[in-house]
Amino acid sequence: MPTYNGERYLRPCLESILAQSHADFELLLVDDASSDRTPALATEYAARDARVRVTRNPHNLGLVGNWNRCLELARAPWIKFAFQDDLLAPDCLARMLAAGATRPIVFARREFLFEDATPEEVSSTYRALPCIHDVLGHATDVTADAVCEGVLREQRNFFGEPTAALLHRSLFERFGIFNSDLAHLCDLEFWMRAATNTGLAWIDTPLATFRYHCSSTSAGNLDPSREELIFVFDRLIIQHEVAYSDAFANLRRAASQRGPRRDFEGEFTAKATWVWRRAVTGGDARWRQRWEALAPCYAGFAATARRADRLSLRKWWARHVGWRLDRPRRKTAK
Repeated sequence: MPTYNGERYLRPCLESILAQSHADFELLLVDDASSDRTPALATEYAARDARVRVTRNPHNLGLVGNWNRCLELARAPWIKFAFQDDLLAPDCLARMLAAGATRPIVFARREFLFEDATPEEVSSTYRALPCIHDVLGHATDVTADAVCEGVLREQRNFFGEPTAALLHRSLFERFGIFNSDLAHLCDLEFWMRAATNTGLAWIDTPLATFRYHCSSTSAGNLDPSREELIFVFDRLIIQHEVAYSDAFANLRRAASQRGPRRDFEGEFTAKATWVWRRAVTGGDARWRQRWEALAPCYAGFAATARRADRLSLRKWWARHVGWRLDRPRRKTAK
């Protein structure tokens, strides 16, 4: 469980975990340098239940950094994320572990809990999200090819939040950890990266509840002042990985076998060119800073910038210099 300033909802979350019918587990809490009573509450539970282990980061690693720190410290073969404001049904672990006999990644239906102050447009947006059976059908054992087909049809996160997933350690050994360059879609990208290769097991019953409240990370990411920047760059990174990463080779293969043909590289280049122009000429320093931070990490970003720079230079040359070269020369008097 990654925690950060979560004292408000931490106690009911911990109670729901420790009340699991499957009792053989370790509850690892990794606190990301909280400034509230979160560490004290976690330590209180550790003192009275030997299954609870608490560690604290010396400095704040950020959302995805702390998720990956949890993976580093976890000791069991199966990993179940639970977040400080979410809830698990009493039989959540038991049912998900049983389903894990066939696949290394298990999802259960997501449930939402909205506090009273949640705007209607926010709750409606979440409730309108598709789930796995909406996209992949009602099969409980879903092949990798079926997941690829679903991802090609539906770009939204139909898998669910990490609280609704059970993950075998082998997934991270094979496909790597969560991508810390992604501010909000880090879970979706990993679900795509892994499940398009391994398939998944599906439980069409709500076993975990995702709580939305105004101080949650999800609420912060939906703030209009940050929303566009976050989602544009997150989507662009995912497009880059789908187009170029070896981890998405199976998805590209599946796309090549269905019509109409998808040009993932072309789709990325077109979107990246638009984002580059917005970053360079849009007047918002945050966009340029974000582009410059990502370009050294993703070859497609750097290539887009070079290509766009050359095109801009040619246009400038044609506009300011080329016309002079094309003008007929005056005849000089003898």
